[in-house]
This record gives sequence, C-alpha cells and structure tokens, in this order.
Amino acid sequence: MKISTKILIVSGVTTLLAISSSFFIISSHTREHAAADAEKMAHLILAQKQAVIKYIADDLRPDLFATLKKAGVDKPEFDPIWMSASYVNRKMTEYLRDQGYRDYYYKNAAIESRHPDNEADSYEREFIKSVEQESTAEKKMIVEIDGESYFFHLRKNDSLFSRQCMQCHGEPENAPARLIELYGDKRSFHKKPGALASVLSVKIPVELAQSKAMNDLLPSFFLFASILVVALAVNWIYVKKTVVTPIEILTAKALKISEDESHLGETVDVEASGEVAILSDAFNFMSLSLKVERDNLDDRIREKTADLMTANEQLKENEETVRLLMNAKAEAIYSIDLDGNCIFCNQSCVELLGYQSQTDLLGENIHALIHSGEGAAAEKSASCSILEAISHKKKISRGDDIFRRADGDYLQVDWWAHPILKKDEVIGAVVTFIDVADLRKQQMKEVRANQLASLGEMAAGVAHEINNPINGIINYTKMLEIHVARDGQGDDLLKRINKEGMRIADIVRKLLTHAHYDTSKVEPLKMQDVVQDSVDLLNKQIEKEGILLDLEMTEDEVRINGNKQQLEQVLINLISNAKHALANRYPDANVDKILRISLTEEVSDERKVARIIVWDQGCGIDEKIISKVTNPFFTTKAAGVGTGLGLSISQDIVCKHGGTLHIESEVGAYTKVVVELPAASV
Repeated sequence: MKISTKILIVSGVTTLLAISSSFFIISSHTREHAAADAEKMAHLILAQKQAVIKYIADDLRPDLFATLKKAGVDKPEFDPIWMSASYVNRKMTEYLRDQGYRDYYYKNAAIESRHPDNEADSYEREFIKSVEQESTAEKKMIVEIDGESYFFHLRKNDSLFSRQCMQCHGEPENAPARLIELYGDKRSFHKKPGALASVLSVKIPVELAQSKAMNDLLPSFFLFASILVVALAVNWIYVKKTVVTPIEILTAKALKISEDESHLGETVDVEASGEVAILSDAFNFMSLSLKVERDNLDDRIREKTADLMTANEQLKENEETVRLLMNAKAEAIYSIDLDGNCIFCNQSCVELLGYQSQTDLLGENIHALIHSGEGAAAEKSASCSILEAISHKKKISRGDDIFRRADGDYLQVDWWAHPILKKDEVIGAVVTFIDVADLRKQQMKEVRANQLASLGEMAAGVAHEINNPINGIINYTKMLEIHVARDGQGDDLLKRINKEGMRIADIVRKLLTHAHYDTSKVEPLKMQDVVQDSVDLLNKQIEKEGILLDLEMTEDEVRINGNKQQLEQVLINLISNAKHALANRYPDANVDKILRISLTEEVSDERKVARIIVWDQGCGIDEKIISKVTNPFFTTKAAGVGTGLGLSISQDIVCKHGGTLHIESEVGAYTKVVVELPAASV
C-alpha cells in the first residue's frame, strides 16, 4: 500500500472519529441541556397552574358567591366552570394542546378524584402519601413509562380544603344536586377542612425536548463537519505536494538501486523543504557514500580475509599452547559430554590411569572404564556421582575415591567435577583428580605425630597417677608382711592392694586404648563414655594446674556411629588447648580458672545431633587469626609446645564423621568450641 493511500486512510479515519466524537459530545450535552430545560418548563407550568388554583380559590369563587348572595341566591346551582379549579386547569390544558402545545402533560392528581383524568397514578399516589406524612412537599425525577423517558415534577397543592369546600366535598347528602348528577355520590367526599386537596403533576418527554435541541444544533454541526472535511482536503493537497510526492520519488529511486547496484551514486531532485529536504539530501549523500564504499569493498574483503587467516593460525597456536599446558599439569584432567563419554584428557590422566595414549580414552564412557566400582554398568547414569555435576548442574567433589586403572589395579584419588555451561545450559563436565595414596600416608604420619604428642603430654600426669597406687601397693605389702608375721591377719590389706592394682590396670587400659589408632573401625558409641574417658585421661593434669572442671552431661543416652579413638583425640586436643589457655591467663589458682564441658542432644538443621561444648575462661583468640587456627601447622603456642596440627586434625575428624566444629572467642574473656555430630537413629 502506497504512503499516499495510508495517509489518506488515516486522515479520513481521523476526521470520522473527530466528527463522531463531536456528535457524541453534542448529543450528551444536548440531553443534559434538554433535561435542564424540561425542569425549568415544569417549574413554570406548575407555578402557572398553582396561580390559577389560588386565583379561583381565593379570588374568583369567593367574589362570585358574594355577588350571587347579594342577588338573593344563597345556594347557587353547582357549575364546575367557575367552582372547580381542577376543571379550569384541565380545560386550559386541553385548549393549549388543541393549539399544538403537546410537549407536556398536566393534572391536579388526587386519590379517588371525580374526573378520571385527575386520578393519581402509582408515582403520584406514593407522593401524596409522603405529603400527608409531611415528609416532602416537592419531588423531581426521570422515569421510564412505556419505553419513553419523562421528566416528572410533583408539587404539593398550596390550596387545602376549606369550610367553603365542604359543601361539595363533605357529605354526599349536603352536596349540590347538579354535582351528584355530574359525578355521582361516591368519589371525593368525606373530606375535612385543612386536608390535602390534590398535588400538581407535570410530565415532560425528555426525548421531545432533546429532539428540539438537536434540531437547533444540527445545522451548526453539519457546518462544522463540512469545514472539517474541506480542511482535510486542503491538508491532503498540501501533504501530497510537500511530503507524499517527494517520498514516492525517493522510494522509486531506492527500489531502483536495490534492484541494480550499478545505480549507486545516482541522486534525486525534489522540491521540498524542512525535514523532507533533509531526507532528500541524506539520501543523495547515502547513495554517493555507498558507491564509494562498494568501490573499496573488495580491498577490505581481502584485508579481512588475511586477518582471519592470521587469527586462525594464532588460534591453532593457542590451542597447541593450551594442550601443552594441560599435558604439563601434574593434576589429571578429563572432560565428558552429556552421555559421560570422554571428549578430552591430558597426559597426566593417561599416565595415572595406566593407558598408552589419549586415543585409548577419547570417545569411551569414563564410568565404564574407571568408575564402575560405584555400580553395575546398567546403573551408571543413576549411580555415578561424577555425573551428578551434569544432572544437578553444580560442583561436586569427593575424597578418598577409587578409580580403576587399565591393568585392573585401583588408584586412590581425590576428584573435583565442574559442569561446563554454555548460555546457562550444561553441555558436559570437567573432572580433575590427583593420586592421594602418598598424601594419605603423610597425613597418617602427621595424625600419629599429633597423637604421640598428646600421649607425651599425658605421660607426666599418667606417671604421677600410676605412682600413687604403686606406692600404696608397696606400703600395703610391707604392712601385710608385718601383720602376717605377727598374727596371721592380712585380708583387708589384700583387698586394698587389689583395689590399687585395678586402678593401675584401668589407667593403662585407657592409655593403650587411646594409643591404639584404628581409623577404619566405626561402631555405635555412647557419647557419655567417650567424653568421660577423655576427661579421665587428663583429669590429674587438670587438678594439678588448679583448674576448676565443670562437667555436665545429659542423663539421656546420646548415641552416634563413629570411631572412638578419633573422637577421643578430638576431645583431648580441645581440652589440652583449653588447659593451656587457662594456664596462660591464670598461672596460679583462681576462682575464674574454669573449664566447662557439656554434652546434650539437640536438633540442628532438622536433624538430631550430639552437641559437645568445650568452654574456657582463658586468654581467648584474636578475631584476626580465628579463621586460621584450623589450618595445618598454625599455632599460637611457644616453639616446642605445640605442633599446629591439633585443631586441623580435629576438624578433619569431625568432618569425616559428618559433623561440624565451630569456634567462638573473645580476647581476654573466653573461648568456646562447639562440636556437633549426627546422632544415631534409634
């Protein structure tokens, strides 16, 4: 569709909308105006009719009665022409309607009126009742009657029944014979002086008033519409000349250039001003510029091609560099696609897994080759934890896992799997792993060294503790020799010797239990026993250093699954650290030299845990280093006092038991270590 047609359609539609909107606004305004005119007209009619009623009741009728009485007529014959105000108003309305004034309806409405034309309808009856209840004197409303809208104006008749009115509206037997003859003796009798005679009612058709107003406004509206159409035509001629024609010329030239680029450089000459002239100049400049660009395009294509070839060579060199770097890394690295097939592996991966070359792994399902220990081949997608990096779209790692080598032997590894993301979609995973067999051996040596250090620390206390019962045994033995030699009695001394011997055996048992380090043994444990045995091993040292021990354990059994020696080592490390901190702050005995140890069963993160808290009022830990105290070989103790492995090994043991170790401290105030271990399900 041409732009000229579009502009013409838009202009025409806009004009029609303007005319329609104007007609709608005029119509709405006319209706409101007609309703207001109807209200004014009704008010005027009611005022006129009330004036007639008042004139007849207050002036005409009294004067005529007085004149007739002077003439000797005491009881004149009933004549509605001058005696009935409603009759006079009805006749005046009929005369006006005969003369063409049919745009309103009037009546003196009453209940049980003598003339049918004055009988009140439902609206008028409701209004009469409200007037009689003195709740209103006037009412205006618009009502629908037989599908036509009327402005309804009701007003109370100011002229009430007087004593003079009782001659015609009192009792039927006192009424004039002519009145009975005309209207009968049933309606509008038995009235009382002061009662409401009637209400004045006017109905004006709203549509009739609106139609008259519209007839008055239509010539002006048609004149406005005509002017608008003429303005549209003039505007169209101007736009056609100054905008449409130049644009059509520009369009034709643009199509010509698009069909045949040999026309590039051709220009247009249009008579225009303003924005169209600017558009024309811009088109000419663009055509000339495109011609120049086209002429230089081949040279630039050759330049770009050379650049792309250089970049491609550089990319190949970079790929080779990356390959060499990946192969030079000590860590083994391989990548898999969504199906778990190997798409890359470095030389370290090939060597650690015992294959000859990378081609032995590329394209193969890695799980089937090296990780089938997690489940049968049919279960690989569900069971292989490495594939969870793809399915769960998250980083996953595992320590002390087993990979199978090409020769069927097994390799102990730590591995880390990271999903490969492309536009937030997983396309595979990268796995890095290292041989940890030698590392684990070294860690075991460090753990053992830490255990031996704790054993050495306990040695003095244990030796002192064993020395006391041994001395007792020696003394009791000498006393026994004397008693046996004197009177043959020695049963009580034998019992005491047995008791002291049992003490030595218990101390040695606990010491040997702690020294025997079996990391593979996991068994159900009662945590009260673990805590108590750990405290017993260090109790003499605690007493010797004047530390006040506050041990509080829940009476309910707290059970976990774990390694007793490892957990005792954790508690001994924590108690030893607390003991050193208290000794540094309080070299001598002090009421604040307190060590509190508690054991409870709590709910943490929606699971039951055994919570052990070791709390001391020692020197505390600086907040600047508190995050480092669990690092291997980090220590705040003097040289030769600590190895820096205690908290590191303790945290590692707690983590391997599925628990957490958290430290809170304030310098010069306290240190609180909280250990939480998963409770065993009952």
